[in-house]
Amino acid sequence: MSQAVTVACVCDSAYAPHAAVLLQTLAASRGEERVEVHLLAGEGLDEATAARLAAYAAELGLGWQRHQLPADIGFPQVGRYAQAVWSRLYLPQLLPQLDRILYLDVDILVLQSLAPLLATDLGTAWMGVVAHTGAGVAAQLGHLPELAQQPYFNSGVLLMDLRRLREVDLLGRARACAQAQAAHLVWPDQDVLNLVCAGQVRYLHPRWNALADLWLEPPPRQPVAGYTPEQLDSARASPAVVHFDGSVDVKPWHYRSLHPYRGLYRRARELTPWPLQRLEGASLKNAVLRRLPRHWQYQLVRWKKTLRSLIGSPA
Repeated sequence: MSQAVTVACVCDSAYAPHAAVLLQTLAASRGEERVEVHLLAGEGLDEATAARLAAYAAELGLGWQRHQLPADIGFPQVGRYAQAVWSRLYLPQLLPQLDRILYLDVDILVLQSLAPLLATDLGTAWMGVVAHTGAGVAAQLGHLPELAQQPYFNSGVLLMDLRRLREVDLLGRARACAQAQAAHLVWPDQDVLNLVCAGQVRYLHPRWNALADLWLEPPPRQPVAGYTPEQLDSARASPAVVHFDGSVDVKPWHYRSLHPYRGLYRRARELTPWPLQRLEGASLKNAVLRRLPRHWQYQLVRWKKTLRSLIGSPA
């Protein structure tokens, strides 16, 4: 049997059904490798739900460890985001026995073995990341001019060199940055990681974090964020990790989801202890909006998010 794939994620009780889908697809996509999952949990995850997740992981043959986080983890409150968004920054300290881990958000489908990703040579980089390519994200980076100096990466998939991150004190640097920039942050942990890790990341092939803009924005004809059109086409055609990043037009549990992999999420969800009983947002208003051309719907949501960021209320 090959070396274990070690994954970390964070969720509360509300996102437990999505975490179960992540677990289901992790198990279904693995090769011969063991998969070990480290769950970061705070007060938002009740004991009964945590027990159900642990039992489901065992049923799937996944290794499972739960790590309890304190209620106050020492970072500023930013907009509507829960303190849990900062949890991934604690991984180097929480897991001193590990040299490397793959952090995954739970709104993700894993479609191919992660073993090749875990084996990626990072060189001297602190972590491996995938950059955003969508115009919707690029248009919102004016809140911190420093972010425009290099491709802006997504924090939902992070191949973390834990040994190196302990050496450079990622947690301390991130906390200091978050406190200094609190008034300007829009995507809290993501903004801070982009600032603190500037010049210290390796950009991975976009197939390892296939973001929604790959499908919901027109394919570019020129390189974007360092990726060639051919790389983006390859990620679109054969994604290893599908990430439902974004608003209701992306989330597969929502009535208005436009994402082409929403059906796969819903089928996977039926196999978990949390089958999808009813899509969120099933209303007359959304029924009307769903009849609009797909591109119009997507641009409407992007315009709304941009407006909210300009007036200081992140979408």
